[in-house]
Amino acid sequence: MAPTADLDHDGRADELWLADSTTSGGALERRLGVRTASGAVFSTTYSSASPQSTTAIGQRLDASTSVVLLSDGRQVPLYAVVTGSGAGTGAGACQLVPSQNAQGQQYAFDLGFTGYGSGVACVPADGSGSADPAADLALYGLLVTGGGAEGDLPGIRRTRIELSDGGRQARNGPTDAPAELQGINPEGPQVAAARQVRCGDQGPDTAVAEPAS
Repeated sequence: MAPTADLDHDGRADELWLADSTTSGGALERRLGVRTASGAVFSTTYSSASPQSTTAIGQRLDASTSVVLLSDGRQVPLYAVVTGSGAGTGAGACQLVPSQNAQGQQYAFDLGFTGYGSGVACVPADGSGSADPAADLALYGLLVTGGGAEGDLPGIRRTRIELSDGGRQARNGPTDAPAELQGINPEGPQVAAARQVRCGDQGPDTAVAEPAS
């Protein structure tokens, strides 16, 4: 279990957890969950074909949307934290819901496994670059491009993810390639960050890790 952002919008930081157990039939059950500051606990099961253990971070994006990013080193399935009218007051008040893409499948970011992406980031939604932790955030998929030939410096392309219905729906929005993220140092912090899963102040250093088997 690890501290995370205020996922249920009650003004208090919550906790994320990952757990593995064996079902009565002998199958491995992997579970991602949230424990809110009020003590409410909710979770969902997940599966992964990756040989790596999973990690997860959560973040509040705006007043009505919070997400959890579950990474297995290959891809990052996206979950919405859906709160009801009784959020944080008891069982059933909140749920972890897989965000759906246009094809009706769970939206997932690529971490270089298929070549469509390399990382995930969240930036201030108003483009101000504000460091205010309460500022609304926009979710982006990142892709490091170029840098494969001698003298060719890499760049970073960003695709904004448009969320609706409290995060239940996720669609690829506009793609950009900011000038300040082109022709950058291949060994520098910008490229390193574009190969990570980070959202606001939540990232690899705050992620919860799946228990070692």
